[in-house]
Amino acid sequence: VSLSRLDALNEAKEYLAHTYDLSDTLIISNADGGAGYAKKDFDEIIGLCKKHEYFLDVYHLNRKIKERLYFAPELQGKLISALEYQYDYRKVELVLTTAESMLVDELDTALNHENLRRLGKYIDRHWEDIKPFKKRKLTVIKAIGCCESNHRKYTYRVKGQGKYWSKKGAEGMLRILSCMKNQDLE
Repeated sequence: VSLSRLDALNEAKEYLAHTYDLSDTLIISNADGGAGYAKKDFDEIIGLCKKHEYFLDVYHLNRKIKERLYFAPELQGKLISALEYQYDYRKVELVLTTAESMLVDELDTALNHENLRRLGKYIDRHWEDIKPFKKRKLTVIKAIGCCESNHRKYTYRVKGQGKYWSKKGAEGMLRILSCMKNQDLE
């Protein structure tokens, strides 16, 4: 726990290296793919492991589709289906080509063309990370969910309701909450 991203990542890396032997472990990670949250970043934190499967977070993928394809809401669901359920690049291309063909008259703006171009690049860049769990031929029967649902425990305690913290105080409170969650508060 740290308010410094770099400090938190280094702490996680040290903890994993000194606590676990991951050489025979499949690691599954899930993130938004943004700066500091790409597969290469997780590879660095994890270190040596049997295999690392990285997933682009579906929430962020869907949000990106809706942001970039705002001018064609009727195609958003089709693109999400082609990516997340069918994982079919030809169908993805078909949806993107259809969206491009819609860029006429009032939709023919530089912004719409740029958004469509950027969406295509985003999909290409993250194609392997988008691949659904069931299509990866993993022998895992059950995997744990994302920690996003645990954020509420932290945000409710340190945000809102007129609460203000110094950086040192906020970090201390987050460490206490983490210790309580991990049942190792002394």
